[in-house]
Amino acid sequence: MEKTGVTLLNERLIKGFITSKIDRLPLPGVTVVNVRSKAETQSDFDGYYTIKVKTGDILHITFVGLSEYNLVINQNNNYKVELEEAPDDCGEHNIYAGVTNYSRINNCLKNKERKGRRKKIRNKELERTVIGKLLYNMTNIFRRKE
Repeated sequence: MEKTGVTLLNERLIKGFITSKIDRLPLPGVTVVNVRSKAETQSDFDGYYTIKVKTGDILHITFVGLSEYNLVINQNNNYKVELEEAPDDCGEHNIYAGVTNYSRINNCLKNKERKGRRKKIRNKELERTVIGKLLYNMTNIFRRKE
């Protein structure tokens, strides 16, 4: 029984505030998960959240279009997190009201797909096309050999 009492005493309620690093505005609806206990919550309209944790727990913080963040809990009771824009996000998850630059989104998605194919070719998961092999062999004489 003593272990149960000690466990409950170590657990505490913390508060946090989540903003976007891009414009420093609060982010509503950000998912916050305690990795150890699997407790989950979301930030409110003003970017605030509360969750039960122990010292040493890790909070996994995610939001669509922004980079994931892992927060290690220490003795503090208040935390502020700024989420950055995901480097490989093209805005394909955003819902636009009004006019937007769809060509920028399409170009970004094509570049992301191209990079994925190149990576698969390098890892031998995908074979080059006949023209790709020809061009690779032609340009191979200009590559530096190490």
